Amino acid sequence: MYYVISKLSYFLFEPSTLIILSLLLVYKKCDSSSTKKAILLVITFVYLFSNEFIFDLTAGQWESEYKQSSAQIDTMCVYDFGIVMGGMCRRQPQSEEIQFSRSGDRLFQAIKLFKTGRIKKIIFTGGSGNLYQPEIKEGEYIRKYLLEIGLPRNSFIIESLSDNTNESALYTSKLLKHLKLDQSKLVLITSAVHMRRSLACFQKQNITTIVPYATDFYSGKFRFDFDHCFLPETITLANYYAVFHEMIGYSIYKLMGYC
Repeated sequence: MYYVISKLSYFLFEPSTLIILSLLLVYKKCDSSSTKKAILLVITFVYLFSNEFIFDLTAGQWESEYKQSSAQIDTMCVYDFGIVMGGMCRRQPQSEEIQFSRSGDRLFQAIKLFKTGRIKKIIFTGGSGNLYQPEIKEGEYIRKYLLEIGLPRNSFIIESLSDNTNESALYTSKLLKHLKLDQSKLVLITSAVHMRRSLACFQKQNITTIVPYATDFYSGKFRFDFDHCFLPETITLANYYAVFHEMIGYSIYKLMGYC
């Protein structure tokens, strides 16, 4: 009984549910037919964009190409570098400590590959990406973090000039060429939703000896649980933003010739 009550309470106090219920209340009180149609349209959009099952179908199509990427890297090969794309953390203003987002999985998977001997070194690429605080370089915080957890200084290289995906590919390729390592065996490590754009940018820089290793997938196995298929979930709205951001970003990069 407690389980049922807790699930029901969660559903009733879920922000998406509250929004839909509020709109239904306004709909009931409204006399204008045109306003009612507009309200129903908003309700439909809120429901569809907070539905996890529909989101899985959308994100799954975008990420599907990289579903098996972690299993497809050559198990008999030790790669020279694992290139980790930035955009995974922010600085805590009070403590100056790193706070990782879900895409921090990129770095954690790279550390695992390094510790298990699959890659010889880590290259982290990521600068500011912040219009208002360009002096805050993500790469420098990652450098500090890797040293704090005990990785040797010679086990990683930090590229902290780039502010976007295109620049990450550009500056990393320049770095590899400068070190005469552009023919090294490379693993590109980034979020599954970000992999399509990232990989295309590196290939545009004529980095051909690179294989994808996708992390933190938004989509999972299809489930047909009642709550997954029918109940709204507010976080799904934010997840759609991440997927649409990448779809739009990839299209713009194509138009600009970055990938």
